Amino acid sequence: RNPLVIDFSPFFRPVQYAEAIILIDAYLWGNQTSDDMDELTDLDDKDIVQMLVRAAIFRLVASSELLKNGSVLPEIEVGRYTELTNWLRQQI
Repeated sequence: RNPLVIDFSPFFRPVQYAEAIILIDAYLWGNQTSDDMDELTDLDDKDIVQMLVRAAIFRLVASSELLKNGSVLPEIEVGRYTELTNWLRQQI
């Protein structure tokens, strides 16, 4: 038997979105600080800020999907999401 792809759905996303995912992941799980985020992004560019917001929403939804089986996010991760959300609110 040969493998078969039955759900191929190509989708275009801007390069800034991929960069935003990397930055959000670095903040959430790579111990980056808000100062690091300020240095790594051009916060005057509202497009990148919008991509950061979208990337954060994507990660929040992905985390919430993992919780459907009754598990709980570790407190440290909840704290990082809270810090990230507060930082993003300041950028908007």
